[in-house]
Amino acid sequence: MTDIENPMLDAAKKKKRLFVATIVSLCVLYVLMAARPLSREIHFVPVWTIDADNSTRTERLSIKEKQDLAEKSAKTPPASGDEGTADAADAEAGESQASGTPAASSVVDVADVPSELFADSIPFKLGQLVGYFTKNGRMLSRVTFPFKASVSPLHYSIYETHSAKIPVYSPNGELVTEIKQTGFPYFAGDKIFMFLPGGSSFSKISDGGDVLWTYEGRAPITAFSSSRDGLLAGFADGRMISFDKDGNSVLEFVPGGSDYPVILGAGISNSGNYLASISGHSNQRFVLAEKKGDRAKIIFHKEFDNELSRQMLVKFRQDESAVYYSCSDGLGVVNCRSLENSVIPLEGDILSIQEDEDGTVFVLSKDDSSYSVSVIEAYNVYSGSFSFDAEAAFMSVKDGSLFVGHDSKISRIDIQRK
Repeated sequence: MTDIENPMLDAAKKKKRLFVATIVSLCVLYVLMAARPLSREIHFVPVWTIDADNSTRTERLSIKEKQDLAEKSAKTPPASGDEGTADAADAEAGESQASGTPAASSVVDVADVPSELFADSIPFKLGQLVGYFTKNGRMLSRVTFPFKASVSPLHYSIYETHSAKIPVYSPNGELVTEIKQTGFPYFAGDKIFMFLPGGSSFSKISDGGDVLWTYEGRAPITAFSSSRDGLLAGFADGRMISFDKDGNSVLEFVPGGSDYPVILGAGISNSGNYLASISGHSNQRFVLAEKKGDRAKIIFHKEFDNELSRQMLVKFRQDESAVYYSCSDGLGVVNCRSLENSVIPLEGDILSIQEDEDGTVFVLSKDDSSYSVSVIEAYNVYSGSFSFDAEAAFMSVKDGSLFVGHDSKISRIDIQRK
């Protein structure tokens, strides 16, 4: 018996084969187009922990370091002005006696620390202590203060609210200058500013302690941002003013859009070409503006569904590609090129936003007594976090390592991706 050809059956088989071939081709094409390396998980690797209250510098010195320091001390007696050999506690006491002002702080474990170690040191402020330590966990100095203190990688200052003269020290405890003005010192990079009593004015201070210029405002300063080439102040009346290095007003900008104007957060990019703010109550919103000559043009804005009544952080990436802002839902991110907005859910108030050399961003937040450190990669991708309980905390980022202070402890945590 011979097979009888069925044209309809052959056509159906051809369609089926064609359909299967099409599906297979589409699957292969999808795999080729969508194929990408599996994302690496982030791991927090503890390296060391030191106690800022109790640990002493000598406990972490090797025998060889002790011998070298002993030989150096025997050969070179301490002399005033010799970096790294003068006892900073005695120096401060002498300076206080010379000025007729009692010493307001005590310096611990600074003697005999080579001054070159302070060049790459990391500052900290925990409780009533400020000081500096190295990436390898060596405590270089600790300064107790009874009233107020400001600290940065290049300067620190111990002062009282109504001090007529405010000393400014280098990390190794040497007196850099003395500000002959009452107020609150603020250090930003290598810049020194002074917020004046009354809250509406501030001064730029020279390295020699002289007032370079002063801006006298009519409304309280509620936000302040200093970058490489930019300086921005926000005020309670809803205005933002950017300044050049000589204190001249570059532009005045009012974000507007709210029933009760007040600048709650402000940021300026490194070049000074981008400004951002969180402002107002009743229609509180985030605004991103671009500098156009002597004016600012709004290029993005977003109204908040849930408003906050406190100061909030606004910070640009170093390359000005994006800007971060705190909000009730967590961390907001706006791409300065595409103007795409995204929100990364984080619990609590955002206290610090810091960027490492490779562009990774670390965020310190607090929810009641619980602190969290979150890692943001590719500018807006949440990669992981860890939490801890503490009464006080700080965060610093340097050379691929994360440094976290929690009460009196300071820990180094390295980030690994596997």
